[in-house]
Amino acid sequence: MRVLLDTVAFLFAIEDPDRLSRKTRTVLGDPANQRELSVISLAEIAMKNAAGKLNLSREDTMDALRRLQVSM
Repeated sequence: MRVLLDTVAFLFAIEDPDRLSRKTRTVLGDPANQRELSVISLAEIAMKNAAGKLNLSREDTMDALRRLQVSM
């Protein structure tokens, strides 16, 4: 199944997975599912970083995409 993560779900998945529902954690953890993130989410993360509302470097973001096997 293809799963499109929104920005908040992606951030919770990398920073505080317990904030995700059990069902969401199960879906994200299933290797049969294809996890995807919109390019707009990366822009939103960059804007939040620039505004000082988030402290997540580009390198950390890219590492999280690889670690969670999220494609764009």
